[in-house]
Amino acid sequence: MGRDVGGAVAVVALARTGLAAAAAEAQNHHKYSIAFLPAADEEWRKLRKISKEQMFSRHRLDASEGLRRAKLEQLCDYLKECCVSSRAVNIEEAALTTTLNFISTTLFSVDFANYDSNSTHEYKEVAQGAMDALGALNLADFFPILKMVDPQGIKRRSEFCFAKLFAIFDDIINQRLESRKDGGGGGGLKKDDLLEALLDLRQGNEYDLSSDHIKHLLFLDINEKFGLVLSKVVPLKAVPSKYEV
Repeated sequence: MGRDVGGAVAVVALARTGLAAAAAEAQNHHKYSIAFLPAADEEWRKLRKISKEQMFSRHRLDASEGLRRAKLEQLCDYLKECCVSSRAVNIEEAALTTTLNFISTTLFSVDFANYDSNSTHEYKEVAQGAMDALGALNLADFFPILKMVDPQGIKRRSEFCFAKLFAIFDDIINQRLESRKDGGGGGGLKKDDLLEALLDLRQGNEYDLSSDHIKHLLFLDINEKFGLVLSKVVPLKAVPSKYEV
């Protein structure tokens, strides 16, 4: 616990001095994240405005109420199925699957996982790996001469996780761009999710947004929502009783 807090404080302190943690340099995250850009920077102000108005606004939170309810209903249905068949439930995985699907549907209008497969593990490990690397207490952040050596392997782990996560984002973004085209097989249909909102902003004239901006903003949203859940989970298994579901 103390190590986690110390790492987080160190990262924030570095960011406020205009220096980036070594792990944040993975995929140039430090150049696109409001957590690491200097507060006086014009890029920081632009990204902060987008985050405030598009990602964490009260309107978007209110609009996702129905989605949250739907994901909870899916969880209840799964627990009922386990109750009927007397199957043990991995509480941790069920909670992570529910949260992950809520986030992925909010971002991309797709479910990343289901309750009866191991697909949750892949996305969880990649997302958690990137967030753990960013919050780790890294000697290279205090002794820059060690950055090239990366004695704890934190930068390498961060680079691997970010690359894997952004490869997933790239596939989804490219598919969405094709579906938005009139001749792309999607009939030009648009979805009501965060990716659609960011792509609309990129097409507009108010913001100069690239695909890199969008990927790092999407990671920010995952970090804010999924990171809290990952830090709280405790492995637990149970067989639900029909009286408890």
